[in-house]
Amino acid sequence: MAPKVYMSIETIRDIIGEILNFKFGKDVNTHEKIEDALKVNLNVYTKKTNKPVYITKNRYALTIEFNIISAQDSTGELKEQHLKLQKSMNKSDDEEDEEEITEDDIKVGMIKKELGIHNSHITNIGGVIKKLLHDSFKYFKLDPLDEINEYQKWLKPYGMNAKLYAKKETEIIDYYDYDVNGMYGYILSSVDEFKIPTGVGREIKVYSIDEIDKKKLGFYKLKILSEVDERRFMKNPSNEYSNYDMICMDEYNYKYELLDNTAYIYDKSVCGKKFFGYMKKLYEIRKTSKYGDMYKKIMAQTGGMCAKKNIIKVYLKKNIEEMTDSEIDSKINARIKNLGKGEYSIRKVDHQENTIELRKEGAPHFAYGGLARIHYFLTSYGRLHIARLLNMGDIKNSLVYVHTDGWRCKTDPIDLIDYMGKDLGELKCIKLCGKFKIVHLNCMKYYDEIKKEWINYKKDEYKKYLIELGKLYN
Repeated sequence: MAPKVYMSIETIRDIIGEILNFKFGKDVNTHEKIEDALKVNLNVYTKKTNKPVYITKNRYALTIEFNIISAQDSTGELKEQHLKLQKSMNKSDDEEDEEEITEDDIKVGMIKKELGIHNSHITNIGGVIKKLLHDSFKYFKLDPLDEINEYQKWLKPYGMNAKLYAKKETEIIDYYDYDVNGMYGYILSSVDEFKIPTGVGREIKVYSIDEIDKKKLGFYKLKILSEVDERRFMKNPSNEYSNYDMICMDEYNYKYELLDNTAYIYDKSVCGKKFFGYMKKLYEIRKTSKYGDMYKKIMAQTGGMCAKKNIIKVYLKKNIEEMTDSEIDSKINARIKNLGKGEYSIRKVDHQENTIELRKEGAPHFAYGGLARIHYFLTSYGRLHIARLLNMGDIKNSLVYVHTDGWRCKTDPIDLIDYMGKDLGELKCIKLCGKFKIVHLNCMKYYDEIKKEWINYKKDEYKKYLIELGKLYN
């Protein structure tokens, strides 16, 4: 049996409307009303409860094909696009262990139309990001990554992620949650100070901090002498820091010294705006598109996609522990049979997601070569950007949580009015009304005054709770 795709009735309505160029009223919120409006039989399963509507992969493909054929005003291009989608969705039994199509994947067809992407092989967010990157860099050749010296010796040990901090086991009341609108898209497309390396770097000898040009991209081995505020600055266990980290330490008046005289610098670099101006367009479309959440994901995931590892995933239908070696081998062989000749080794087994990661022997570590450098400097500059914002006003005095592109504190938005707004790179804020408990980095709970219990905080569910409670959400 083919896997199921879970979709809300509103999503199904919007998809059918896009395909048939038909605008539904907002009151059309059941299958019966959709059928009456279009006078066609959608032929999908529904449940009597309020749970999401679902259709199987094959059922969805047949539904789309049926609607296209029955639509008199559909264009030839539209027919071709969605018939190809139907073909790609009907997989053989050997391929049914592939990753299931999600509601996000269905929305991709809609955002492709908004972006003017006509490639029928692009069926997910990753494909859209890859296409945008390819178009942006197609006339500019990046130097291949030096796998040994550049990656293994410098990029990998640096390997720091976004700034994260949580004041664990802390209860808070009436705090504010701040975010930077499209922060990574803003950095990539709009910040003159942010640069990306375009070539392989080189090792140099440095004997004094004063010799270092902090405007030039590079990595250094340093010992921090000052006591640091861990909420606003991350120490690296490898003692390796970028030029952006050093700028941050200077602005925070932290003292540091060289731990090693060998450094790694990049002589060739350009401003990120040269390649990522399209992020501004994505943000503007996001503000009015029905699929704004998809544009948000594209902007947030582009840096990570640049450093996509060269691995192949095998998705298993049942628990790995319940499978025999021959069953696992069969699934692996079915996955790699069309990937070309070569030897593949198991890199990782994920028992929680029921996946096996394979790597082709001799293949480069990163799928997109020199683009991987962008990820390291983007996250590095992202930490600098957040650190600068956290140095404003009295934020540091009530700071309890810092995440990738924002934080939670007691500071009233009126004190940061000059930085607030709806444009790319500006701050937005919501008030967290009531009692909250920070459990750990990835878990915060709020106290539900109606149910009289602690509930895991999720923004959309919390918003519904406030509305039910009769409080404003702003």
